[in-house]
Amino acid sequence: MKKISYQKMANLVVAKRKEQKLTQAQLAEMTGIHRAMVSRLEALDYIPSIDQLQAVAEALGFEVTDLFEEENPVSYKPVLDKKYNIAVAGTGYVGLSIATLLAQHNHVTAVDIIPEKVELINNKKSPIQDDYIEMYLAEKELNLTATLDGEEAYKNADFVVIAAPTNYDSKKNFFDCSAVEAVIELVLKVNPDATIIIKSTIPVGYTASVRAKYNTKNIIFSPELTKYTHVIFSNVIKHLIPSM
Repeated sequence: MKKISYQKMANLVVAKRKEQKLTQAQLAEMTGIHRAMVSRLEALDYIPSIDQLQAVAEALGFEVTDLFEEENPVSYKPVLDKKYNIAVAGTGYVGLSIATLLAQHNHVTAVDIIPEKVELINNKKSPIQDDYIEMYLAEKELNLTATLDGEEAYKNADFVVIAAPTNYDSKKNFFDCSAVEAVIELVLKVNPDATIIIKSTIPVGYTASVRAKYNTKNIIFSPELTKYTHVIFSNVIKHLIPSM
């Protein structure tokens, strides 16, 4: 009996895309599939729907039937534990908690503009007071480094998480998102294929506006629901108890 080989699918998509000198973002645009999903498909971390697979096949010029092969007794299972390169811009409560959690299973580079904070993190000490962050840094095996060099951190990142400050002026009813946009511009300059995830507090409609401004779909927003005490604990359970 024949079945689709997802290993063959991933290999063929990568080969055809590179043969046609397409970026993941361009393939995403051609197929209507989010760029992050294209990246996961190529990494065997995502199984597309039939419609998505057909769209990819048409865009790259191959037949879905090319992916079929005789089923082996031991079938292939997609790899779900790939380690990603992740950069986190900003090491306040939100940024450092996210960096610390993700560094348990991925390579994470935390970026900040304050040398003292970078030095503390690289010495496994927290620059902010939080029992859980302090414990994780001191006791857990984390693949976490901190740097002042954003360009170096972003250029090889699969994902860039922005946790930069956005100061709100209540008198002018205005969010200062300049720090967020500075990161976006640098990421797009050195690594336009990276998926940018905004965790900073931003006004309604901001994500759509920067997507249009920078002509990219690789910017998404993930609302931050963290309680600013025991911030790691909040991040771990917020999907179960989102009101915390």
